[in-house]
Amino acid sequence: YFLTRNSISSLKSSVAAKMTVKWKKNSKATGYQIQYSRDSDFEDSTTVTVSDKETTSKTISKLSKGKKYYVRVRSYKTVNDKKYYSAWSGKKDVTVKKGSSSSDSGSGSSSSSSSEVYITETGDKYHASGCRYLSESKIPISLSDAKKEGYTACSVCKPAA
Repeated sequence: YFLTRNSISSLKSSVAAKMTVKWKKNSKATGYQIQYSRDSDFEDSTTVTVSDKETTSKTISKLSKGKKYYVRVRSYKTVNDKKYYSAWSGKKDVTVKKGSSSSDSGSGSSSSSSSEVYITETGDKYHASGCRYLSESKIPISLSDAKKEGYTACSVCKPAA
């Protein structure tokens, strides 16, 4: 099986300790792998598997703030329980945003501002301040940045669109 080489269409870090990778969809793929490393040769790398062939972006968290990461993507196809991989995409690099470890919510804390929403370490939705899905982590982000990063509105708390 031959899978064409993927390409990274976007690589950003607009939230502290996170980066979002977007890639071109491969219609013949079963899923994708994202590999990232602080080393440009990927000697000490981490690989994340995205098993949904429709997904074309992934936010990776718990990264070192202010550090440069190298990223590459490949697709795979599963046939009879065996995985066939494409070549890795060209590598791209991003410097992870430093940000602050504590959020400044001194102004406007009595009501949630329509320009600030919250995301979690692992989710792909943005939330209003009191949403039940924010029990594990609550990372402030502007609504415009959340949308740019590919986050969608939570259907439970229905934050300002």
